[in-house]
Amino acid sequence: MKRLLFILFCLFIFGVNLKVYALDALIVGAMDCEIDYIVHALENKKIDKINGLDIYKGKIAKNDVVVASVGVGKIKSALGVQFLIDKYKPGYVINIGISGALSKNLNQKDLIIALGAMQYDYDISAFGYLKGYVSGEKNKNIPSIYYCNNELGKIIENKIKEKYKYVNISKGIIATGDKFIASLNEKNKINSQFSAIACDMESAAVIKAADFNNIPCVVLRVICDSLSDDAKKYETNEKDIAQFSAKILYDVLNDIDLKRLKLDKKD
Repeated sequence: MKRLLFILFCLFIFGVNLKVYALDALIVGAMDCEIDYIVHALENKKIDKINGLDIYKGKIAKNDVVVASVGVGKIKSALGVQFLIDKYKPGYVINIGISGALSKNLNQKDLIIALGAMQYDYDISAFGYLKGYVSGEKNKNIPSIYYCNNELGKIIENKIKEKYKYVNISKGIIATGDKFIASLNEKNKINSQFSAIACDMESAAVIKAADFNNIPCVVLRVICDSLSDDAKKYETNEKDIAQFSAKILYDVLNDIDLKRLKLDKKD
């Protein structure tokens, strides 16, 4: 009896800070087309319908995952990710989908592994702050960037290079805002202001929600429209390229056992 009590005491003292994850990863996209490939490929698939979300549970190789499209834009993304984190307790958050290029060096089907993301449309410059600085963040002299987990990103990058030798991979900052950026002038302006290489409407919100819960996050985005393309070109390629980003992640997770990575927080 004394020995059992001693063991329980040690578990309490040394294990009190250990996180217990109910699943290995939460995979989110903004739209159904960004997750459909993974949803159809899941093993032991089950579906929960909660709060208007179709939430898919299943396995990718050794990994227990939940997959959902949480909606377009920062508010839907942040709320959806927070809800899914609260309910399913993931060890990692992975955001997949499509982005627009802000750099002339990026073309359709190029892959972005985000170093982080910022909000290009957050503007309290009337009070003397730089555009992109978020009220309450630590450094008031630069735009606020929410960073991805470099270690997990590197592991995924290496696996992609093994499996997809023909895919061009770029790493950089994604500019997130609640507007579809279609004009070359706007793209150039965001790139010059924030040195972002791509833009979308969700990445910063997803990373911030994961960071708020101290969960490692990675963002993988495939370029759907290059710097000179307009909205019509985007619509033409949307579904095909969105499926491509999901396939890349699915193939990678078939070769990674997330349970063995032991990453407790972002680095």
